[in-house]
Amino acid sequence: NGSILAMTGGVDFKKSQFNRASQAQRQPGSTFKLFSYTAAIDRGISPSTTFSCAPVSSVVGCHNGGSGDIDMYRGFALSENVVAVRVAQAAGLKNVIQTARRFGIKAQLQETTNLVLGGHEVTMLEMAGAYGAIANEGIYTQPHAIRRVLDGRDCKNSKDIRTCRVIFDADKDLQPRRIVDASVANTIADLMRGTVEYGTGRAAAIPQATVVGKTGTTDAGRDLWFIGFLPQRRLLAAVWLGNDEGTTGGSSGLAAQVWGEYMGKVIR
Repeated sequence: NGSILAMTGGVDFKKSQFNRASQAQRQPGSTFKLFSYTAAIDRGISPSTTFSCAPVSSVVGCHNGGSGDIDMYRGFALSENVVAVRVAQAAGLKNVIQTARRFGIKAQLQETTNLVLGGHEVTMLEMAGAYGAIANEGIYTQPHAIRRVLDGRDCKNSKDIRTCRVIFDADKDLQPRRIVDASVANTIADLMRGTVEYGTGRAAAIPQATVVGKTGTTDAGRDLWFIGFLPQRRLLAAVWLGNDEGTTGGSSGLAAQVWGEYMGKVIR
């Protein structure tokens, strides 16, 4: 329902009050491919459609999928950049941007290859909300940490907080809205399942639990991501590894591992 149960925005609040979960603008890498694939499926392109692994523009061919053609299931699970670019071109870059907007992305976006591969900066909270719409079968609810705000100076009974004027009520003021059909969202969830079962997010797997998600790595490993959810538990979490200097290094497999270890403890 968009309620934030836990958030960590830094290592030590006394040393830095900057919240990297809600304030930091970071490149999302391949987690942004969500919008290209959703735009394509929303426009009637079957996930079984195959795309060439040959290089295109400045994007090299497939790394993990071999040569020739691979379908969207495999392209998404293995996070093949060249396939994502071709999927986005088939859907139309304008439609990819419009899809991202519907999913709550507010950053300035341009119709380029950089867009498709997650080169535009976003907040972690925006991306968590976007993936939440897939978890909710196409219904978007803005992530929020506050349920209600009451005016303590405007109460019918000063001794009963329940009689105070309501300034904000998340259930009423943040109305859920459908942004894609449930069938589209469920298809995307199937693609995400492949990421964990045999793709780049295998380290996020949790025994006896279904994990659905996507990895993301930016140039030189500056930003490492895994965003995923547990359908049966209706819980979603986003993990970002990095530092303010942008010198992290590594791969998104590490973020997936952190996600799996963390969520494994959450559901015990």
